[in-house]
Amino acid sequence: MALDADYQEVGAQCGVLATKILMGDNPSSLPITTPQKVTVHVNLRTAEILGLKIPAERLKGAVVLK
Repeated sequence: MALDADYQEVGAQCGVLATKILMGDNPSSLPITTPQKVTVHVNLRTAEILGLKIPAERLKGAVVLK
């Protein structure tokens, strides 16, 4: 299992910051931001090899690799 930043959100945050910089804001005055949305990735093949059983409710909304 892994958590990954939502790249659509990262792109949107970059766009907002780029706009502020182009409008004259000093980059050093802008706040540091981090993505609030994440994606869960589950590799079922590796889980099976390790003898792990992932509950079905944990797979909802996850990117499942087989």
